[in-house]
Amino acid sequence: MKLKEIRYKRHKIRVIWEKCKDCMALYDPNISTLSISPKLSKFMLGKILFHEVWHIICYLNNKDINKIGEENTAILAEEFAVVLSKNPTLKKLINSCV
Repeated sequence: MKLKEIRYKRHKIRVIWEKCKDCMALYDPNISTLSISPKLSKFMLGKILFHEVWHIICYLNNKDINKIGEENTAILAEEFAVVLSKNPTLKKLINSCV
């Protein structure tokens, strides 16, 4: 089953699986939509999801993501996928906590 929406606080972000122009995914806060390219490897999809969820969290908490920049956002958010892929016990623990 593919992800259809992401809920955060009292918001619903609709997830659309379609090729994005010039990127792998794009969060559009104006229409509460996250578009994700459907042809990503599982590992890349994990990195992209962490990255886009970071955008959603920042936007909905009125944090200016431009202060740290897109490149730093990518590095910081996507590293969660790297850490979890190398630490299955940590991944299981986090899953059991949420």
